[in-house]
Amino acid sequence: MKKIFGNFLFFYRFVGNRTLVILFLSALTALLDGIGLAMFIPLFQAAATDEVNSAESEFGELRIILEFFEKIGLELNMQTILVIVIVLFSAKGIFKFLESYYKVKVRLFFMTKVRYQLLDGMAGLSYLGFIKLDAGRIQNTLSVEVSRLYGSFSNYFNTIQSFILLLIYMALALLANFQFAILVIICGYLSNLLFKIVYKKTKLLSSTISDLGHQFQSYLIQSVQYFKYLKATDSIFSYKEKIREKIADIELSQKRIGFYDSILQATREPLVIAMIMVVILIQVSFFDDNLGSVMLSLMFFYRSINSVLTLQTSYQLFLSNAGSITSTEYLLKEFSTNEENIPVQRKVFSDIDITLTKISFSFNEKVEVLSEVSLHIPNKSSVAFVGESGSGKTTLINILSGLVNPSYGTVEVNGVDLTKADKSFYRRNIGYITQEPVIFNDTIFNNVTFWDSKTEENVERFHQALKLASVFDFVGTLPNMEETFLGDNGVFLSGGQRQRISISRELYKNVEILILDEATSALDSETERQIQENIEQLKGKYTLVIIAHRMSTIKNVDTIYLLDKGKIQASGSFDELIVESAQFKRMIDLQQF
Repeated sequence: MKKIFGNFLFFYRFVGNRTLVILFLSALTALLDGIGLAMFIPLFQAAATDEVNSAESEFGELRIILEFFEKIGLELNMQTILVIVIVLFSAKGIFKFLESYYKVKVRLFFMTKVRYQLLDGMAGLSYLGFIKLDAGRIQNTLSVEVSRLYGSFSNYFNTIQSFILLLIYMALALLANFQFAILVIICGYLSNLLFKIVYKKTKLLSSTISDLGHQFQSYLIQSVQYFKYLKATDSIFSYKEKIREKIADIELSQKRIGFYDSILQATREPLVIAMIMVVILIQVSFFDDNLGSVMLSLMFFYRSINSVLTLQTSYQLFLSNAGSITSTEYLLKEFSTNEENIPVQRKVFSDIDITLTKISFSFNEKVEVLSEVSLHIPNKSSVAFVGESGSGKTTLINILSGLVNPSYGTVEVNGVDLTKADKSFYRRNIGYITQEPVIFNDTIFNNVTFWDSKTEENVERFHQALKLASVFDFVGTLPNMEETFLGDNGVFLSGGQRQRISISRELYKNVEILILDEATSALDSETERQIQENIEQLKGKYTLVIIAHRMSTIKNVDTIYLLDKGKIQASGSFDELIVESAQFKRMIDLQQF
């Protein structure tokens, strides 16, 4: 019961009192069905003798139904009872329709809300929280597990509805014949013991399928992400075997669930027949009931056993998808635990001026990535960070963009501590161009404008961004020009073309800070020179923050910061550092600049 109602609370959290409406309609449907069935006995009596005998021996406590109709002035003859039965079952049909259709609407509402909550949770993740999570688990939960959750919801409420029907039929049976009710309880309990082992194994296999699904999605993501490497080294075939192993494991678990389900399907009908025979034998042989009592008992018995078997079937199907609840709850909890804390108060940033004061950062106490870094980036200035790999450049950019908070020290934007400001608004003022270009599977226009409407003004801004990124002429040569689809991750473009499209997107934005993290490293020398000339034109219009290994790209920035082992070793203009820093001069000499 704890497990059942624990799952009920999970669903209730999303759909609220709608669950109670479903259960109420189910109970009303069952009640109408039970009363309708009870009226068959007086119907048979009226058909045989033109009289209705409401003696307790025939109806037990259910005679109150007949007494109710007599009190409201209805003469219980064959014609009247036929009308009553038709009305009762018609009303049952109407409420059954309302219950079924309402359940469809609630199920869709539930699925939509779960998907929205998962998406909201992912969007609200902190950067550090995201990198802690398994990408395969996220993708598998958002796609496969959410689909399994649909079946889990349906079968769970089918189980609860069957349970309610069983209770109502048992209550009616208790009123009609006490001994019969006891027999139903005993039979239901014995059948539950029979299937308890099957249920346990099915639930365990469902969780196994969820875990295997996470691993499968993780391998699949990596096979797409690293396809070029895998193909070029002919490792794709050995990697394929890893994926096939996971597919085989999932298939084996599904087969086992199918095996247990087949056991249930095969044993249900023989079990029902056997139980019916036993009940009839007991009713007639030991309790010496008359024919009417046996017939009424059989009708309620049939409905009750059907409810038991439907309950068992639904519960079995629910358990086969129950792993989706665990996966969804886990991911929602992780999203909540790692949610980024953004203050409600909105700070408006314009003419952005950034000051870092003695900031340090470490992923753990033993490894310090940055140590007491202090610097000032005036509005509309251009700065560059250089240094060997592992010197802390990327971490410094992550702090400047608000992706992570420093372990110690402060980052102030226009005098406001960034940890207490609206980072979401702050980030909307940032254009970020990374070494790996970000290309969506859509048209060039949508990639650059981020799905802006195609107004005259936006088209003009779009063309200007293409020109600044030296890609305008290339787009003009394409058959569909800006409406050309780029494929997954820009598969139809060269590396340089992808990067220029990515650069165009950031130049299209109305931002104040432009971060270039090795932005021209994938370009040939001529294209790099063209883009560098265009970036030079952006000086004074944006605050430019550049990470570069190619020293030629930072010759004309206002200030260069040389980082080494998480500390600023030197800073100044290009010409100043050549004179003042032997390490910087050595980097220049190594590049034969």
